[in-house]
Amino acid sequence: TVKSTPDGADITLDGKFAGSTPSSFQIKSGDHSIKVELNGFVPWEKSLTITPGGQITLNANLQRKSSDTPQ
Repeated sequence: TVKSTPDGADITLDGKFAGSTPSSFQIKSGDHSIKVELNGFVPWEKSLTITPGGQITLNANLQRKSSDTPQ
């Protein structure tokens, strides 16, 4: 299960678009990479290893991009 704050972020699993948060997936055991992205927020990335029969819930707390524009 992949969740984010705020909801509605794009989920990329192993380099392929997989849906939007919140979503639940069934994936094969092994090593995987996940990215959660939403416009205006810093991308969230995680590498994980899924064990056979294992379940995992990821909560991506997205941070708003700072507007460091000189005045």
